[in-house]
Amino acid sequence: MGEYGDKIFADLCGKSVLQYSLEAFAAAESIDDIIVVTRAENFDKIHGFRVVEGGETRAESVRNGLYAIKHESGIVAIHDGARPLISPELIDRVVANCPAIPVIPVKDTIKQTQNGFVKNTPSRETLYAAQTPQVFDLAMYRQAVGNGTDDSEIMERMGVKVKIVEGDERNIKITTKQDLRIAEVLLRELN
Repeated sequence: MGEYGDKIFADLCGKSVLQYSLEAFAAAESIDDIIVVTRAENFDKIHGFRVVEGGETRAESVRNGLYAIKHESGIVAIHDGARPLISPELIDRVVANCPAIPVIPVKDTIKQTQNGFVKNTPSRETLYAAQTPQVFDLAMYRQAVGNGTDDSEIMERMGVKVKIVEGDERNIKITTKQDLRIAEVLLRELN
């Protein structure tokens, strides 16, 4: 994100993007412990929460976070800290439906392509955009953790049926400077 640096530490209306997620999880009734997984050079930017060093890949980072959990059983919620507008209510709703992920319906027509040409146009009725937190049985997820861009995908490969829970349009992921500006507008509307 250029001058913004690491997106989870970008300023969003006076707080870091990550701080909003941490506050939402701290306020959720279903959450007992919060572990932040990040690079070692970011440890001094996080206060009041347990911090674990991430790995070279997303999968390694998730694995490091899982090893930091002291319990052998329970539920784990994996959340992308770049989603600052998560609400405690959505967190609790997803946890209550474990194994589950929040989703929102896809609005755009999606095209599958091959070699620069449209191959197929799947029906939007069956397409949803996945959000986080994605919530699973801790022991089972520890066995399954592997490579993937989505935690649900890893569990699906194990044959786990993952429920979908209505997500929140405001639960956007900050990836670009434009996303940060959209989040600022949404935050102002919420306050």
